[in-house]
Amino acid sequence: MAYADCDQLMSVIDLAQDTFSVETGPDQNRLTEINKLIRSINNDDMLAILRQSGQAHSFGSVRHFLTVLMFIADRPQEELNRPVTFDQDLAKTATVLHEACRGQTDLNAATTPDHSRPASIRPGQTARWRRLPRWVADIEAEIAEHRNQLRLLGVAMLGLVLAVLFAIAVHIALKVFRIVHRGRSICDVPMHAHVLGRRIDGRITNISRRGCTIVPAMLAESDDELDGGDTALIARGTYFNIKVGDYTLNARTLTEGNDFYQVIFSTPLSQKKRREVLHNSLRPARYDLSSLHWYNIRRRSFGIGS
Repeated sequence: MAYADCDQLMSVIDLAQDTFSVETGPDQNRLTEINKLIRSINNDDMLAILRQSGQAHSFGSVRHFLTVLMFIADRPQEELNRPVTFDQDLAKTATVLHEACRGQTDLNAATTPDHSRPASIRPGQTARWRRLPRWVADIEAEIAEHRNQLRLLGVAMLGLVLAVLFAIAVHIALKVFRIVHRGRSICDVPMHAHVLGRRIDGRITNISRRGCTIVPAMLAESDDELDGGDTALIARGTYFNIKVGDYTLNARTLTEGNDFYQVIFSTPLSQKKRREVLHNSLRPARYDLSSLHWYNIRRRSFGIGS
């Protein structure tokens, strides 16, 4: 069974280049060999070889040139009337086939034992090319055929990844701007509050222009303790005054409990006043960037500075 392997194709090209470059005219033996080689070529196998290098589109021109070459080889007397573009077509076909067969060069006749010589290589012929396994050829042919689509898909995926990264960067930048603009800071500011005649000491652990978080300490006067140690000191929605140094801040509770209170100021603080309150902090104040942590991204803020 004849196979259109690279050795046969390149033998045709080599013989044609040697034969038609001789000024004295083509040799009949060479023409006979060219004719024989071309007739033994299988179109399907040649198409598979071209597909492996992404040159399936050149199959028509290569097949046409081989047909013309076989016609000339059959009729040596017509050699002088060969097409005007014959030399250019020969050079173009040689370039296409060299490119198609370049990736399959890994067999050398000088080092290949006769018993391991491929069946498609005739004795005495230079074993320069080897056929790839059919399944490998099919995969490479599919890749070559859809190379442009794969390239476009890769560009689209890269664009999608860059768009996602850009969106994340913009989201983080906006959150940082929001934190800085609202002045949400972590601190440790001593304070006391007067609620319905009771004094509650504690400290502010988080403050922004719109509100703060208060952690209460023990009640200053023991006879003012409420019955039930787990009863809330300040009920939700209660208005009261917070004393910090020389400043008095009017606020309203958003949550109630014994551990901490989230409160909102009746009048948002100016940046200058917020900084002056932070001057009373027992430890260096810093912006609260906890909302940027991954586990906090989906958590809802309590609405006073996050």
